[in-house]
Amino acid sequence: MSDHGTRARYKRGCRCVRCNDANTAHGARMRANAKARSAEQAALVPHGEISGYTYWGCRCEKCGRARRSYDRAYRQQQRAESQVA
Repeated sequence: MSDHGTRARYKRGCRCVRCNDANTAHGARMRANAKARSAEQAALVPHGEISGYTYWGCRCEKCGRARRSYDRAYRQQQRAESQVA
């Protein structure tokens, strides 16, 4: 097995602090790359979808609306689950 502190180790199931940090850093790099690409090629951004807001970093009205809708549905689901328990 590879050393701790790598994304490969994280993908194989290790959740130690070093592997979590490696996975977090990978996600940050991916989001930064997506934002850079979206600035160059706006057609890549799926406007009006939650991924347009979270992954691509778009803050247009359509993507903002998708984020608010997602947040509202998530809160409703959490409330429903807490009432069942």
